Amino acid sequence: MLWMDIGDSNDDNIFKNTYLRLVYAMLGLYTWEWASSLQFEFDLLTGRKKFKWPLVFYFLCRYFPFLHLGILPRMSSDGSWPNRLNSHRIDCRPLYVLLYIVGHGSVALAGNNLALRAMALWPGKKYLKFALWLIILGQWAVILWGAPALPGGLQLFHFAPTECHGWFTFIDGSLGAFLYALIFDLLILGLTLYKLVGTINVSFFRRQDGPVRYILVAQGTSYMVISITVNLLALLLIELAPQSRLVADFIVPFQVVAPLIACRMVRQLVTFSDSEAVESIAQNTKNRVSIQFKHTVATDATTSSERAT
Repeated sequence: MLWMDIGDSNDDNIFKNTYLRLVYAMLGLYTWEWASSLQFEFDLLTGRKKFKWPLVFYFLCRYFPFLHLGILPRMSSDGSWPNRLNSHRIDCRPLYVLLYIVGHGSVALAGNNLALRAMALWPGKKYLKFALWLIILGQWAVILWGAPALPGGLQLFHFAPTECHGWFTFIDGSLGAFLYALIFDLLILGLTLYKLVGTINVSFFRRQDGPVRYILVAQGTSYMVISITVNLLALLLIELAPQSRLVADFIVPFQVVAPLIACRMVRQLVTFSDSEAVESIAQNTKNRVSIQFKHTVATDATTSSERAT
């Protein structure tokens, strides 16, 4: 539902100031994270690191939150920015739809990056990769499906003919987007753990197997758990307070934290290794399982022959 109780009351002003401070805090946090990791972009531009096509999702995930957080303060300000357009009436709906797409697109791209990391652990499993790509396309379909419905049901608040701002929540579309992201992250976590948990031993905890494997299992799993927790908290907030102003307020951090941790995971993987190293881990896991299976079959055959004798 859409909260439409806009006025000049003291409560509204307090909420508006709190909301803007939260948005600026998230923008400051994300800007700090971006500035502290610019070396990664510089290494790609100078050729120190090889650019590969999965990094397209990384850069989209990295800069979508900037677009989202950059528009939010202006849409919630006193209307000075739209006044510069010299228009007698401004249609704000495209900007609100853009906010919806880039906000939930940030969460979706975070899951997409984690899914690409999971695909690297399953070389040769074309059916699995095809299924994951279908799920990724389905996630974007859910987001885009919710966006066109917004202009028809969204009521905007114009304090003057040339102003364009108001408080808004996209509860119906947000519920489906966060639910899809939560289920997708759970699937990715399951695929990753299933592939790697059998290879954990004492040398892993001592980090003797190399940094890539440790990042994939330990840090990668931690990031996925955090992403799942973020989506779960967003769902609980929407379900418990569907008409509350807090939904519009606290849904913003969820749309910033998820891409932040996903981008950090991608940078660490690219820094310590490349796709060949990741695939070698997956291949080693496959070989270990194959050797163990052959050993079991040989043992059973020997036991059967001894019994027959």
